[in-house]
Amino acid sequence: MKIGQKSLDKSTILIADDTGVMRHACERALKREGYRVIIAEDGEKALKLIRENDIDVALLDIKMPGISGIDVLREIKKNNPLVEVIMMTAFSTKEIVEDARNLGAFGFLTKPFEDIHALTGYISKAVFKKRLSEAGASEGSILSEEIIKAYRIADVIRTEFEPVKEGLKFIIEGVLRKV
Repeated sequence: MKIGQKSLDKSTILIADDTGVMRHACERALKREGYRVIIAEDGEKALKLIRENDIDVALLDIKMPGISGIDVLREIKKNNPLVEVIMMTAFSTKEIVEDARNLGAFGFLTKPFEDIHALTGYISKAVFKKRLSEAGASEGSILSEEIIKAYRIADVIRTEFEPVKEGLKFIIEGVLRKV
């Protein structure tokens, strides 16, 4: 799949967390940003949803009943290596962080989030990385530099004015279609 074939704002995000309040707070924030969001309350349901959906980014709680977030990460990377995974935890150890990084986690967020914009920014970067991987572009390529510039412009001009927001999406997607 080329970068431009899938709209940036229609990326699919899986949220897997056994805490309902956390799941729904993340879901609301990501839907406001235009993402398609699916949710799971445990690792088993997360794996089922991953098999049934085209996931771009998985946001996984490390400690869930049954199948842990680390085990879900392991399965994702084994079967869908381009899916980016962000781990969430209220309790982490150096060993858990190292294990997750070695398994291919994109990054970590500590719960509870002080600023929900940290979550949405992190998700945006993970989606960007996945799109580059799908297109076969390396992070230092001219294409990736152009995309990074477009993302920076969009980040600077975060606005509630829909016409401006839609115009920026059009420009970014136009750059991406040139792949």
